Amino acid sequence: MTFFLPTQVVAITGQKLGFQASLVTAIPWIFGLASVAFSPALADRTRQHRIIGCGLLLVTALFKKTNEIEAGHLDKVDARGALDN
Repeated sequence: MTFFLPTQVVAITGQKLGFQASLVTAIPWIFGLASVAFSPALADRTRQHRIIGCGLLLVTALFKKTNEIEAGHLDKVDARGALDN
């Protein structure tokens, strides 16, 4: 399933496609960049690689599920892992 993220943001938020939709679209990229930039150094400094890695995966999964619930887009996953509408 391929889609243009700003178009999906506009559909969810009810805004017009423009600068504000682009800013909302940039939020996940900013957090992703921050986690890639700071997490490895934190893991090396504290020697807690597994805990930090699992924490990042857990936070990502929780945000993804929360966004699906809020948007009303709960898709079913079949046995092969393909998305059904």
